[in-house]
Formats: sequence, C-alpha cells, structure tokens
Amino acid sequence: MKKPFALAVMLAAILMTACQNDLYVADGLSVNSTTKQFNFTVKGSFTDKWQPVTRGSLAADGQELTDLWILDYQNGALVQQLHQTSNDADFGTPSLNLTLGNHHVYFIASNGTTPTLSTPKHIITWEKVGDTFYKDLLLTVEASANSNRTVTLDRSVTKLNLTILDAIKEGTSTFIIMPHVWYYGIDYFTGRPTSQQTDQPIFVECPSSNIGLTDREISVFGFSSTTEWTNNITLYATDGTFVIAQADINNAPFKRNRATAYSGALFGTEGTMNLTVNDTWDDSETGTW
Repeated sequence: MKKPFALAVMLAAILMTACQNDLYVADGLSVNSTTKQFNFTVKGSFTDKWQPVTRGSLAADGQELTDLWILDYQNGALVQQLHQTSNDADFGTPSLNLTLGNHHVYFIASNGTTPTLSTPKHIITWEKVGDTFYKDLLLTVEASANSNRTVTLDRSVTKLNLTILDAIKEGTSTFIIMPHVWYYGIDYFTGRPTSQQTDQPIFVECPSSNIGLTDREISVFGFSSTTEWTNNITLYATDGTFVIAQADINNAPFKRNRATAYSGALFGTEGTMNLTVNDTWDDSETGTW
C-alpha cells in the first residue's frame, strides 16, 4: 500500500511543477490570471465625425487607409503585435489581451505601398509613402480599468502639391518628382522621420486623358518632423524616354501635418526656373515656379 501512495505523491508533485512552468510572470503578475481584453477604436483627423469606425471607413481626404499596426511594449520589450488590413472585418476596431501593468502601445495607420516593418530597428518604411497617422499610447492596465479605449492618431507626414497651370503636352506619359531629401519611414518609438533618401525619383503616371488639360495637380507624401525644414525639388515631365519639360523649386518649406503647394507653367517655359516660396503663411505654404 505504501508504493501506490508514494507514486501518487510523485505524480502530484510533477503536475504542480508543470503548472508552475506554464505561468509566465510579467511585472510580478501571472499572465494566465492577470490579462484584460482591451477593445480599441482608432480615430484621428481622418474621420469626419466622432463615431465608431466601421470596416472600410478608415479614410483620410477621401482615400481609404489600408494598413494598421499595433505594437505592444512592456518594460521596453515587444510583447505582441497586430497588423490589420482594410480587408479585415474589425479593421480599425482591434482587440488585444494586455497584461496588468504599464504599456507603450504604438499605433500606425497608413495607405502607403509596400510597407516593411522592422521591430529590431522599431521602424516602418514604405516604397511609396501615403497618408500616415501615429500614436504612442501610454496605458496602465488594471483589473478594474475600463477596457474600451478610443485612440486618436495624429498625422505624421507632409504633402507636396504641384499644380501645372499650362496644358499638358502631347506625348507626356510620366512625371518625375525629385526631392533632394525625402523620408520614407517612421521610427514608431519617437514618431520621427527615418529612412532618408537623397535625389530618389518619385514616378507619377500621367493619364492620357490629361493631355491638353490645364490646372492638373500631382502630389506626394513624405515623413516630416514638427520642425520646419527646407528642401529643393525638381519636377520633370517625360515621354517615357526623354525629359520634355522641367521646373526647379528651391528652399521649399515642409512641416508635419502641413501641405506645401506650388503652381506654375511647366511646358510653356524655356530652361529651368529657380524660385523660392514665400513662407509667411500660418496654415499652408504657397508659391509659384
């Protein structure tokens, strides 16, 4: 009778040890017994009304955002991450199980193309930057805390708007915008621009329906800091092989969440023009080339 009793004690000890090993302790609390589900509703200046965002309605300036990243950090370490796309049924309204304690939860929403996430470098880069919004949410999770959170994201990009006043020349197929300096990524720890490129062309297709039309607008996005900085821009019109028109803009000012707008004749000029913008406006920057 002693052997079965001893065996039972050994089995109980093994089971207790196994259960203890299954518990992952963070901030002195067991993740199995101290997690709380949080339901987030993502908002920002891209929503027209203060109302729940539904599938397909996460948009900025009439353009749908396509990607949403959520990265949960605790004690400086990445705990979990979530990537949603506009095809997801709960796009813009994600849910996460968070352990009790302090968290930095980073939100990034964008419609840029070909995004690449690097968690070791804590950056996201895009092949072509689109409208992008960001938030670093400092969150203390408590057992009694309200688990519903509305998160308002702020725009983290600048935009260059170019309006070609004269008629688009026959044969034009592509515009090339060449910023001397442009930023293609964001450091989500700081919200600052990263992935700087120098004299890298940005190609914008010219639809055949625009041939002969005036006042055609093209625009590109890039990441920017909140401190104003200046940049030189060259605009080319090409027929796919040769440059058929060119205009230069010097010392164009850029700032996060602000559009820099230039307008001028492109095809009716000879040679290049080097003009600077008047940067005295508070809400926007305008000028001509």
